[in-house]
Amino acid sequence: MKSTTAHSPQWANEAHTAINLLVTFDGIGEVPFTASAADVEPHGVDLFQRAQAMEFGPVAAYVSPPISRAQQVAAIEAERDATIAAGVVHEGALFHADDTFLTEMLGRIMGYQAGVYSGSLPVRTKENIIVLLDQVQHVALAAAVGAERGRHNDNRR
Repeated sequence: MKSTTAHSPQWANEAHTAINLLVTFDGIGEVPFTASAADVEPHGVDLFQRAQAMEFGPVAAYVSPPISRAQQVAAIEAERDATIAAGVVHEGALFHADDTFLTEMLGRIMGYQAGVYSGSLPVRTKENIIVLLDQVQHVALAAAVGAERGRHNDNRR
């Protein structure tokens, strides 16, 4: 494919293996084109070499595309999911931080408040160790789990 002119070269990636250009091709007109030394077409290799040699002017720096809202949310959710999977350390023990565990803690707190429970109740850690927690400790643990999860939810806004 024969090109007549090219301009506005800019690196297409951080590795500098491709260059974006505006190229005018015979019979097509001006179109955006990404040239690469590894292009399967000879005109792509030729345009890359010529652009790299600054025949079309200096090659502008690579500019990474902006991160979309969806990408930001996905990153935050992935971090939250990793935290939930990792658990929460409270009073030296590692506890689950998933919905099931948090619901169980909240149910126990309601049981304490209703007078169903008193004293200490057994709670299983992520390491499968049973620890005895009283009402105050249940509230503190639920707050720690909720705070960690809430920290990630706040980042989504």
